[in-house]
Amino acid sequence: MRISASLLLLATATAVGAMEEMDIKDASGAAVLHYAVEAPKNAPGADVTDPAKQLGLILSYHEHDSKVDAEMPPVIKTLARLGLSDHYVVIGVHHVEHRYSDADRVHTAEVIAWARKTYAINPRRVYDYGKGEGATMSAEFALAHPELIASAITYSWGFFAMPDAKNPVTELPGIYMVIGMADTPTHIPMVRSTYAKAKPHNYQLIYREFDKLNGSTDHPPSNDEALTWALATRNKVLPLAPKELALLKPIASASAAHALVATPEVIDGIVLVGGLQAGSLIGPLFDAKDEATRIAAIASAQRTYYGEDALTALAKKLKDPSAAVRKAALAALGVNARWRSAVAHEALIQFAAATNKKAAVDERVLAMAGMGLPLTLQLGSPHVQDIDLAKALVALLNDDSVEVRTQAFAILKPALPDSPYKPEDDKAARASALAAWNTWLVDVAAKEPQVPPAGAGAKK
Repeated sequence: MRISASLLLLATATAVGAMEEMDIKDASGAAVLHYAVEAPKNAPGADVTDPAKQLGLILSYHEHDSKVDAEMPPVIKTLARLGLSDHYVVIGVHHVEHRYSDADRVHTAEVIAWARKTYAINPRRVYDYGKGEGATMSAEFALAHPELIASAITYSWGFFAMPDAKNPVTELPGIYMVIGMADTPTHIPMVRSTYAKAKPHNYQLIYREFDKLNGSTDHPPSNDEALTWALATRNKVLPLAPKELALLKPIASASAAHALVATPEVIDGIVLVGGLQAGSLIGPLFDAKDEATRIAAIASAQRTYYGEDALTALAKKLKDPSAAVRKAALAALGVNARWRSAVAHEALIQFAAATNKKAAVDERVLAMAGMGLPLTLQLGSPHVQDIDLAKALVALLNDDSVEVRTQAFAILKPALPDSPYKPEDDKAARASALAAWNTWLVDVAAKEPQVPPAGAGAKK
């Protein structure tokens, strides 16, 4: 995007710790948008086109009556914990009025354009993060601009504009929503209502509630999960740059992918491109003749979200003759189940099920561990989003295998920490404890918004 000729960026900057504050000014010299920047030391300039040297960009939006840099520290600290500080520019975006206005949104697009002219920003790796009014901005700006934003994170407030798409999972950014039960009392029902209204639009939504979270976005458990997920996504609609296409050349044809003996550099290049674009080509690599290549390709799906079509191909490797390949597939599906892949959920549920007589018990246990990953921040919280996984695990509390029952209970126990259930008990002795688990399951399922059937006004 081009910066309007009537707008000038203030060249001078004032330090705010390691951050710099700047303004967008109109032709009269009046500031129309204020922003703060945190960039890696010696960040490469915009002339750098090597994807391995390019940076991602995270836009941070604050709540009303707060400072421009208010929501930048949690992002910066999370990047440090994840070992990614040198790979991202973080920009805090201010608003002129009480809320982020339409004008602020126009100018935010201009800030992105400025960042791309200043740093080596890869346009497929631009993300939103916001709190309060900034949460509204984070989600709505992303959904309105899928050509600019790959995914969005929201804390402590909801959003209102909910555009439709033929296939939202492949056309619109995903959204990670967080609300704390110690937040401002009016915020909790508002965020829950937003989730209930957004769910029928079939966005890729990850929703989390936390008992003691008081509205702060400085919350490492959710910060780490949210940003790990977001940064594993890529812009869904932008075409690839020439050098990104070059990284995918080894798998540009199915025959080449089948015959490939992949090096770590080849796999890293595919992951760097990532997203649906790499996912559209990687399926044949999961079937490579070389076992080590199959394993490396499958493991790469833990580092980027390739999309549901690619995961459908990956799930077929649960029937691979190699145990090592099957176990790699189970691990990758677990990570993608945490990212709310419907394909990953179903594949793990079916593999772990008691009806899967052909699977070894140890591999069923691995599948259950993958099912437990998405539930890590949900069990014991006020809301369980992944009811399908919880239901499958409760059913496995009554499995014939004590190893399977033990794993299911280890995952579920935080939800009912005082449960008298004992995996080693016989079926009769387990009955009363199982009744309590089924009651819990009914209770949590009742809290999850239901999606109306097609044609029943689901998106009105």
